[in-house]
Amino acid sequence: MRTKTLLLTAVLSAAGIATSLAQGTVYSVNAVGYVNQTFATAGFYIISNPLNSGNNAISTVIPNAPDGAVVYRFSSTGGFDTDPPNYIAGSGWFTSKGAATTVLAPGEAFFVQIPSGATLPVTMTFVGEVPQGTSLSNPVTLKAGTFSLLASQVPLSAKLSDPLMNFPAADGDTIYFYRNGSYSNPAYSFVQGAGWFQGATAADPTPGVGEGFFLFSGATTDRTWTRSFSVNP
Repeated sequence: MRTKTLLLTAVLSAAGIATSLAQGTVYSVNAVGYVNQTFATAGFYIISNPLNSGNNAISTVIPNAPDGAVVYRFSSTGGFDTDPPNYIAGSGWFTSKGAATTVLAPGEAFFVQIPSGATLPVTMTFVGEVPQGTSLSNPVTLKAGTFSLLASQVPLSAKLSDPLMNFPAADGDTIYFYRNGSYSNPAYSFVQGAGWFQGATAADPTPGVGEGFFLFSGATTDRTWTRSFSVNP
C-alpha cells in the first residue's frame, strides 16, 4: 500500500506560514486537504480515516470504492461487525438493513477488503480537515487486557515513542501490523524501562499515514490516547 498526502489551502485564510506535515504542505490554521491510499493488490488492509470529514459517515469518508469492497470495524466487545458495510458501484455503502450509517472517526482503524475483481491499483481519497488543538476532540480509549484497532488521530507518520505521537505505552503492550497479506511476525512488544522490541531486536513500531494497527493492551486499567497537534510551528 502506498500513501500520498497533500494538504491544501486553509478554510479561513489562504495566507500563513507554510510548514511540512507528512508528505505535503499546509497553510494557515484550519487546514483541509486530502490523503490518497493506493492499493496495488486485492486483499485486506488495516487503514484509517486520517481527516475529519463532517460527521465521518462512511459514505462521506469513502465516497467511492471498487464494487464489492467491504469495511470491517472491530467492536469494543472484541469482535468484528457481523453485518459489515459493502460497496455497490453506483449506489454506495449498504448493510443487510439498508444504507450504511457506519462512522469512521480519526483514531479508529478498520480493515478494508479490496475484492479480487477490482481494477488495480485502487486509490481511495480521504478529504477533510486536519484535527488540531491542545486536546483533540477524539481521544482514543485503550481498553485494558483486550485488542483494539487503532490509528493516529492526525495524518502523521512517526515512531510510537516519538513525543509527537504521545502514545501511552504500557508494559506488556503488543502491536501487530497487517502488511503484505500477513501480520507482523514477530509482533512488537513494549518493555517498561527498555522500550519497544520486535522479537529480541529493539524496534519502534511506526504506522504510516492513514495506516492502522492492532494493539493488545498489557495494562490492567483503561488508558486514553490523547493528542495535541498544530499544522503551524
